[in-house]
Amino acid sequence: MKLIIYTFLLILITDCTHHTRKDIVWMKFKEVYFDGDIVELDKKDIDRKKNLKILNILYYYGIEFKLDTAGSIYIPQSIYDDRDFRLSVTSKSEDINWINDHVIKDLSDTVSR
Repeated sequence: MKLIIYTFLLILITDCTHHTRKDIVWMKFKEVYFDGDIVELDKKDIDRKKNLKILNILYYYGIEFKLDTAGSIYIPQSIYDDRDFRLSVTSKSEDINWINDHVIKDLSDTVSR
C-alpha cells in the first residue's frame, strides 16, 4: 500500500513539474573562474571537448540542459544564478580525475561542433 501511495505522489509531483516547465528561462552556460576574491565569467565560447565534459557533469547532477544548433549549452536560470555551482562545474570540467571517475554517459553525438 505504501508503494502505491509513493508511486502516486511521484507521478503527481512529476506531472506538476512537467506543467511548469514552459516557465523556465534558459541561460547560456558561462564558465566561472576564481581570481583571488573575484569570481569572473569567461566571455569566450566553450570548445566542443569542454562542452562534452560540462554536459556530462550536468547529466551526472541531473541538471536539465538544452543545446542550440551551434552546440552552446543552456541551463535553467535558477541554476545559472548559482555562481558557486557553475564554478564547481567549471573546476570539475578541468579535473581529468573527476571526469574519469564520474562520466556516466557518452554524449559525443549530442554536441554538433
